[in-house]
Amino acid sequence: MKFARLLEMFLLYTRLVKDLRVLAEFKNEVQALSKIEHLNLVRFYGFLELRDERIIITEYVSNGTLREHLDGKMELSLKLPSV
Repeated sequence: MKFARLLEMFLLYTRLVKDLRVLAEFKNEVQALSKIEHLNLVRFYGFLELRDERIIITEYVSNGTLREHLDGKMELSLKLPSV
């Protein structure tokens, strides 16, 4: 019985440590985004936090995500003439 209680306490502690780490990462990301202002980057508008849900709000970009462009899933908009 004592082992089960000890295991339960350990799992609770590790979950708490993980939650604190995730919260710290989110806070750091929000702070970094709030300080960056560049023509070629999406604008950061803010964030929402409700219980364990966290959302970062940025400007909408209609021509695909950075990941899609990096993976080559988006067609290039610039067509070079053949020589």
